[in-house]
Amino acid sequence: MKHAFSCLYHAWTYDLEGRLIAAPNLTMMPGLDRSGYGLVNVHVREWLGYAWVCLADDPPSFEADVVGEVVTRLGAEEPIRNHGIDELAVGRRIVYDVKANWKLIVENFMECYHCATIHPELTEVLPEFADGYAAQSFVGHGAEFGEDVRGFTVDGSEGVDRIPG
Repeated sequence: MKHAFSCLYHAWTYDLEGRLIAAPNLTMMPGLDRSGYGLVNVHVREWLGYAWVCLADDPPSFEADVVGEVVTRLGAEEPIRNHGIDELAVGRRIVYDVKANWKLIVENFMECYHCATIHPELTEVLPEFADGYAAQSFVGHGAEFGEDVRGFTVDGSEGVDRIPG
């Protein structure tokens, strides 16, 4: 039975209560109070196959805040449940090396300032991207398709049939 776990990236080791047991170079800091460097407790719950984490000491009502927002946006909880999100599985995984800093790759998907010049076919499907905006610009907004666009494809067609349910 394991009585500890380690961060594979930083190599810090914690007991099952979240107390710091060991870390590289700790012997060079003999006066360090390890109790100040343990993991913090968070509130976690599962919904639709996802782990939902709240950092607040006194978490708000998940049903009111999260499920309530789904009901506000979709009219009921059932439409999101109908997608069977908690039953999804990876259908295919492609792994490839990119000669770039990982932060550059992530940042590329977090802004669309470059879209008008680099992806003109995308800005025809999603016109607001031509202005440097992207769906990530604020919560509660999804990019709207251009006129006569039916789906997120290069030519704006639906591309595939609707998923049953």
